[in-house]
Amino acid sequence: KLKRSYEESFVMSYTKKDSTLPNKFSKEYKHKIDLSVPQNVIKFLRTNIGNVKSKRDIDELLQGLDIEESKIYKLIYQCIEAKRLLDRLVEKKRTPSRFGQRLLKEICHIKDITVFSEAFTEINSYLKNIHKKQEKLPQCPTYSRFLYNQSRTVGGMLQCIFMSFSEVAMLQEFPLPMEQDIVSQVAEDEYMRQSFDKGLLYYGMLKQGAAYTDLTKEESLQFIMEYHEIKDLRNTINHASEGVSCISSKDIISKISRLVDSIEAKRWKGALTVIERLEEYYGCSNL
Repeated sequence: KLKRSYEESFVMSYTKKDSTLPNKFSKEYKHKIDLSVPQNVIKFLRTNIGNVKSKRDIDELLQGLDIEESKIYKLIYQCIEAKRLLDRLVEKKRTPSRFGQRLLKEICHIKDITVFSEAFTEINSYLKNIHKKQEKLPQCPTYSRFLYNQSRTVGGMLQCIFMSFSEVAMLQEFPLPMEQDIVSQVAEDEYMRQSFDKGLLYYGMLKQGAAYTDLTKEESLQFIMEYHEIKDLRNTINHASEGVSCISSKDIISKISRLVDSIEAKRWKGALTVIERLEEYYGCSNL
């Protein structure tokens, strides 16, 4: 079905909306991400680069990523210099507003694009290609105006460039100096991490009476945990993961078969291990 029911959406994608996430630049936040995987670093940068406004922000964002020798690292710091140059090249004009009003409207643009393009050939090429894709759109600004809009903050310019690539294309354009040619094993709890987070979330809701189920609490949690394990395992396999899962195809078939059989029977057909696993993963005191 293209449209999920409320119940389906609740189980598949519910998140704790009132939770406060840690600062995305903090060491605590980065510690939760496996930064040895290039895709995670690219995703982290694409998600957070737009928030930076100064060199200090960028230094903080990049700390601990270990990408100093990469092309993307050099580009980021080139964009700092590029913005400084663009700030000096900004020209402001005042023109009458529409419909004959006397109020003057300030229009800003880059007065000498040649100076910028010669100083920062690569950055100009990225931005030029992005603008070219927008030229067919109605009310597309001139390149001079577009350049000014994208250069108001360092993060804005970088996000414009980064979001013009897919995550896969980003890795091809900006290869990272990591062990990307070495196929390493992924511990089972790596691809099950989301299922544990979901299990803990639903455990708290059931315990506090914020959600209820016709099944026992343990059976419901077991369904949710197994579902998300399979879902995340599928994503690990299908999304060009750098690692190879330790789990065998026989175990995958067993997990899926048990889940399908249990859904059809409307009861869990197997050992109920969810509480023990949550206690082992998070500690008894956190449940």
